[in-house]
Amino acid sequence: MSQRPQQDGQPLTQEQRSAVAALGAGQPLIVRTEDAGLRVIGPIRAGDVCLGCHQKERAGDLLGAFVYTLRPLPLEPPAAR
Repeated sequence: MSQRPQQDGQPLTQEQRSAVAALGAGQPLIVRTEDAGLRVIGPIRAGDVCLGCHQKERAGDLLGAFVYTLRPLPLEPPAAR
């Protein structure tokens, strides 16, 4: 995967470039502590169905990445009995 700008036109940050490199090297997920939660970065890899449009790629090649954040929810008080 090239290190092209994000869809919004902004160049990748150093953290993002590092994550793309790690995913490209085969790391299955990147998990980082962030504030009160976790930031998870996962690969989007080419499957056989992708190769019709992504003709320069092979199955398993890194096409992109997704990012999501996990934060714990506050505990709810126990229900009254």
